[in-house]
Amino acid sequence: MFANVALAAAFMVVLAGPPAAEIGRCGTRKAIVAVLSKQFGEKRHALGLVTNQLLMELFVSRKRTWTLLASSPNGASCIVASGESWDKIDHPKGPQA
Repeated sequence: MFANVALAAAFMVVLAGPPAAEIGRCGTRKAIVAVLSKQFGEKRHALGLVTNQLLMELFVSRKRTWTLLASSPNGASCIVASGESWDKIDHPKGPQA
């Protein structure tokens, strides 16, 4: 299980924002989420399964910082990417071209 999180960490995109620099890349999900909430005001914005063994979560703050976190069922987590200037894009309703 931890191998899946390590695999996600191996494919890190960019560690550009303060969260990754101040927290470190990997740890327990509980500890990382606590720091994201307390220090950066980031709350979970979206989530998705990569495999049955890997959960990806996006945390975003009102100050527009963001962190992408990969977690395994055993609680091991790694920050995949983080940054600033998060913008939500609303898609128009109806058929997409």
